[in-house]
Amino acid sequence: MKIVIATRGYLAKELKKSTEHILGKQKDLFAICAFTPQCENYNKAVKDIIAKYDREDILFCTDIDGGSANNTLQELVVGNNRLHLVTGVNLPFLIRILTINDGNVTDNLNRSTKAAKNGIINYDALDNVILTDELDGFDEF
Repeated sequence: MKIVIATRGYLAKELKKSTEHILGKQKDLFAICAFTPQCENYNKAVKDIIAKYDREDILFCTDIDGGSANNTLQELVVGNNRLHLVTGVNLPFLIRILTINDGNVTDNLNRSTKAAKNGIINYDALDNVILTDELDGFDEF
């Protein structure tokens, strides 16, 4: 599956860079920085990717529901079983979707979406309880 991060501005590029900083170079991960000097024709950029990978599943990940990058994609993915759209993309989502290898797109999207949601934690609501072990497992060196 090809994964395309598509955002207004440069967030897509920076998310891709951060993901690859953690996981290494990802041959199936792309970034579209919509409505920038590098991508003034967002519709064409998206359609070019769809045409280039016409035999593969493509997951488009956008930053915000109702944003122009997401709205354009909503129109394109409707009725096409190989095109998928997730909004609210974050680093936990990208890491999870890129490290799952079971082949079931629906299950992978559901598991990755759960990881994205679990990656957002309001520490103020934890009442000063330290849950580092339960949350990330990175505190053991």
